[in-house]
Amino acid sequence: MSTDTASIAKIPSGIPGLDRIANGGFPEGRSVLVVGKAGTGKTILGLQAATAFVRQGVKTILLAVEESPEDLVVTGDALGFDLSGAIAAGGLRISDATRPMDGPMVVSGEYDISGLVHRVEALVKQTGARAVVLDSATALFSPRPPQELLRNLFFQLVHAFRRLGLTSIVLAEAASAEGPLTSLGVEDYVCDMVIVLRNIVDGERRRRTVEINKYRRSAHQKGEYPFTITAKGIAIFPLDIKGGSAEAADRDRYSSGFPGLDTMILGGLFRDSMVIVRGPTGSGKTMLAGLYARAGAMRGERVIYYGFEEPRPILLRNFEAIGMPLAEFEKAGNLRVSCRYPEAMGLEDLLVTVRTGLEEFQPSLVVLDSISSIEHSASEKGFRQFMIGLASLLREHRRGALFTQAVTGGTAADHTAPYLSTIADTILVLDYSVKDHELERSLRVLKMRGSAHETHPYRLSIEQGGLRVEPHAIRPGAIAVAEGALSGLTVLLVEDFDDARETASLVLERAGAKVVAVADATRALGAVRERAPDAIVCDMGLPDEDGLTFLTKVRCLDGPAARIPAVAFTAWGQPQDRARAEEVGFQAHLLKPVEPRVLVETVARLVGRPGPSPHTAVHS
Repeated sequence: MSTDTASIAKIPSGIPGLDRIANGGFPEGRSVLVVGKAGTGKTILGLQAATAFVRQGVKTILLAVEESPEDLVVTGDALGFDLSGAIAAGGLRISDATRPMDGPMVVSGEYDISGLVHRVEALVKQTGARAVVLDSATALFSPRPPQELLRNLFFQLVHAFRRLGLTSIVLAEAASAEGPLTSLGVEDYVCDMVIVLRNIVDGERRRRTVEINKYRRSAHQKGEYPFTITAKGIAIFPLDIKGGSAEAADRDRYSSGFPGLDTMILGGLFRDSMVIVRGPTGSGKTMLAGLYARAGAMRGERVIYYGFEEPRPILLRNFEAIGMPLAEFEKAGNLRVSCRYPEAMGLEDLLVTVRTGLEEFQPSLVVLDSISSIEHSASEKGFRQFMIGLASLLREHRRGALFTQAVTGGTAADHTAPYLSTIADTILVLDYSVKDHELERSLRVLKMRGSAHETHPYRLSIEQGGLRVEPHAIRPGAIAVAEGALSGLTVLLVEDFDDARETASLVLERAGAKVVAVADATRALGAVRERAPDAIVCDMGLPDEDGLTFLTKVRCLDGPAARIPAVAFTAWGQPQDRARAEEVGFQAHLLKPVEPRVLVETVARLVGRPGPSPHTAVHS
């Protein structure tokens, strides 16, 4: 039991999420009204609460007025509540108060509930019960007595429950949309707490919500909250975002699985952070999501990947075809891939799926690809509630997540919906434009809470093995370089992006060097064998093999070629990237975009040239 700020004793409901919005549970020794139309889940809530009471050692009476005790037991056992076990153990007593169905009904005399009250009194004495569930008040007062008498009778019933020290859960049928809350029109005035269940048509889908309409002497969360009925009963999804204290927030970073992106965000993503990747169709969102999931599994973490756009076999086949196989991580137990079209389930059911995955699989990372598919299958309000509920669920379990979102080309950097911007710690924007019949792709970090990051877009390429991102090789603008600083030298430039190769070549040539520029490691190794250059300037991400492998092969050559000074010229800027470059023999590490002067002076220093001479301007 718990108490809130008003010192009201409460009993936990045992219904996931309800105690959060009720600030602790049901009021002990008081009356709770659960109201809703047919099919909203009133009886299930009553049975779920009754068995939760029993598990807490609170003996409970179930007054069966609308359905027979046998039917209620079958329903409860089917949902895993184990009513049969609770009855056998003596914790639950079901009292049959159903109306005889054989023969006509004759109404005679004054309406009187004293017989029911005496029965409850006797059951309390026999069992020591401290709680009662009435299913339902609507059936109990049918046929309906006059309104004034009805209110008096219901007040007598609730007062009797309170006099006996019972925490009472009263179920009742909802009225029409307008007018009284219940069909009888009196229960909500008498009860201390009123819970309203709704099952409304929202667009082309049904959406279930719960609301605490009233709670005397207790604070509670206001508004409607989504809920669903699962094979284990009712589950409610509070929309408040809680995730532990600020002091407990994990500031450790982990790799996104995308080296260039880790450099853009200065070290990787924060633990427990939520990332939204926005971009048009074909921009690489799913590939980035796959890199993210694969990197987590490779670190030995557990990852759940929810796909909503492709069947599971096709998704796995596509990842394998691009050089990002996931099957090995599934077999190792580090990855779970689940694919299903959102139209096949309700949003609340999807939240249950995510919650179940978090509790059973215990992943550290979750991927949803894509939330746009979910958005298109729901109303605006339903999708907003889903995303806020999802964020609350992830914060509660302290899990990191990545969501992909499809947008129209050219609009990816526009303002996103406020609630999406609020829940996202990081927003990445993928986009592309057409130039000379080719797609020019880009990646921009639009937002990252708690960290400095690059704000200008980086070039993006899709290639075997995943994605690669590169900033401009040379920082734009007119910047002075040392004229003649590299005269007489031959510099091998290994860079696969055409414009990066051109601008870097221009800078080196203006400094006096003869530049041999190639686009891949294979041609670079051939150039070294043919005629060893005086220096090598090499990108790390190359289409055939990376710069580390290339320089390792160079260092294994015979003669002076094995000792050629080498500069790593790259977007890979993490400490581990610098360490690996140093291990294979790079003597300098320049992070793109580079000032022209810095590039020239670095090469000159490595070959033993003297300090800079007068400068000349180069426009890049």
